[in-house]
Amino acid sequence: MTDAPAGLDVSVIVCTRDRRGSLERTLASIDRARIPAGMTVELLVADNASSDGTSAWLRGRSGPLPLRVLEVATPGQTRARNAALLAAGGRVLAWTDDDVEVEETWLERLVRPILAGTCDAVAGRVVIPESLRRIVVGTPLERRIGALAVTDWTDWETPPRMVGANMAFGRHVLATVSTFDERLGPGPGSLGFHDETLFAWRLLDAGYRLGGAPDAVVHHRFDAARLDAASILRIARSFGGSTAYVDWHWYHLPPKSLLPLRRWRARLRHRVQTLFGGPSAAAERRFLDAWSEGYFDEFRRCMREPRKYARRGG
Repeated sequence: MTDAPAGLDVSVIVCTRDRRGSLERTLASIDRARIPAGMTVELLVADNASSDGTSAWLRGRSGPLPLRVLEVATPGQTRARNAALLAAGGRVLAWTDDDVEVEETWLERLVRPILAGTCDAVAGRVVIPESLRRIVVGTPLERRIGALAVTDWTDWETPPRMVGANMAFGRHVLATVSTFDERLGPGPGSLGFHDETLFAWRLLDAGYRLGGAPDAVVHHRFDAARLDAASILRIARSFGGSTAYVDWHWYHLPPKSLLPLRRWRARLRHRVQTLFGGPSAAAERRFLDAWSEGYFDEFRRCMREPRKYARRGG
């Protein structure tokens, strides 16, 4: 990999693994993004141990932005992100995923508050196509649309967190919050969620300013197979485990005794809550059971290790 040019304003970073087809569409949309006059931008793609020819395709690709390819041998999105943190050369690091398409004005609107000095980090808007929203309707994810990286927030002045599909922060924040937590985020050996959420909370705790850019829009065009019944249960387990990790390490919830009994009580409560309601209620019960399974299994594991972060309020 070549070194980043000196004096870069923005590094656009995409982490990818075995999604060459959707990555091609993502990079094509970034090619079309408007770059304000005088702004210098690089495109950095972190190839996270792909086996589908992604690396070779990237090295033969050309486009309007200088492209650097970073090989990250150990699978795991947060590992790829942390490697990209070290390699990126921009004063601002702008992130998106390999299954989105960015709007033409996305980049300038996302990074403008940081370059202007009004924010240290920015959360952009993530939307999904109506075709995918229709599939979500009636599933347990309809009430948990955030699990699909959708940012249906009402308060863009003070967004609650960032989403990795559309976020940016200034390089200067790395002096205090230097890495993503590799136990979180998707990939082997990680729990699946909350990596960028915890990163954002650590920034806020350190006194950095997180702003919103609802006009910086990306369209999340993920594979509809993620919405089948088995995948939804995997999401539930991952979300539960990720929540347990945050509860232990960030919020310092006290150790829990009799975890098998707690799990049994949770399953009983889920059955009472979904006793009447038909197929959608049964799907909700299965989702809650899977969430609890992930939560209690991870909480049991967490209780055997020291807290990673200083105690925070609720």
